[in-house]
Amino acid sequence: MSMIASEHLDRVASMNGQTSRLPPHATREHSPADPQKIEPEEPQPSLPPSLMQGKIQVKVVSTSNELKMANAVRALVFLGEFGWSYKRTFDENDFSATHILAFGGDEPAGTVRLRWFADFARIERIAIRPEFRSLKMLNALAKTALRLCRKKGYTKVGGLAYPELLPFWARHGAKPCGPEMASDYGRVVPIIGTPRRMDDIRALTAKDAGRWDFEWDTFGWEGTGI
Repeated sequence: MSMIASEHLDRVASMNGQTSRLPPHATREHSPADPQKIEPEEPQPSLPPSLMQGKIQVKVVSTSNELKMANAVRALVFLGEFGWSYKRTFDENDFSATHILAFGGDEPAGTVRLRWFADFARIERIAIRPEFRSLKMLNALAKTALRLCRKKGYTKVGGLAYPELLPFWARHGAKPCGPEMASDYGRVVPIIGTPRRMDDIRALTAKDAGRWDFEWDTFGWEGTGI
């Protein structure tokens, strides 16, 4: 089995792919008697179809430029789209976490953060740009995160999921481990699961730490071979 938890992904309105949201100004209150207060529809920026439909590639962030890309994606979604505070969007845990970055063609499209604890890993801060938002992109991030957890030897991975996304995480082996509850992110359900065994991955053990090439071998796998 495998699992992943979605803490901050926008609610998926359709299981077939892209979601849509109203532009930020659409929620402002206007008086019907004063049409001059109604602002014109702002043009929504979009990428060429060739970029939006480009090949999905996912990797562990391993350069400062890639970290900037991951932070830019999170800022676009959490600060720009959801209207979260900066303090809520970024925190001290970013400096001790592993970040994963997904590309749609050449464009940074999605990101997720993993934090490591004694006997479990936690998947957090999932963010996907609206123009790339689909279950295909989400699945690519999930599979990559779980492969990394399996490589590091973790058998428990947990976090939070929106109720409507529970069927998706169930296909990755996750199951609820507590009741649905209210949170700053909306209604969420705590979930936990075990990354499935993968034939091409051997989990690292303490014995591996004694190899002279341990640092180069493990970093190379995490950065390029997921």
